[in-house]
Amino acid sequence: MEVLRPESAAQLLLELCRALRALSFHRDDPERLRHALERCGQLWARALASGASLEVGMREGRLVLPGGESLADSALGDLAERLSILGIENLRAETGLAPDEVALLVRRLAQTSTPAPVGRLHSELHECGARHIW
Repeated sequence: MEVLRPESAAQLLLELCRALRALSFHRDDPERLRHALERCGQLWARALASGASLEVGMREGRLVLPGGESLADSALGDLAERLSILGIENLRAETGLAPDEVALLVRRLAQTSTPAPVGRLHSELHECGARHIW
């Protein structure tokens, strides 16, 4: 399976950052929050509909693509820190992803502040119905 180009991967991860921020800033505004989560989910689903996958890992506190290229956008630093705190070493999303699966990921990332055993995020997302993201 083809992997998204670095620019496309960075765009999706930046949208994930925006959705995470929306969740923290707009908890009391369900309409704005719904819009942010829908936008993020739709962008991810569209980008992955072509058959490509999004794969990102963590190395030395930075987001890294499969080829070893670091994503150095300063806005992604918060996401890298969040994944690192949670003990998430890899994130993958693939073709077939539904927008609701991204919303599950955003909510799961926002509600936890302690590291989890490897594979727990995938298990929890799977239990909630996500099948194309882990």
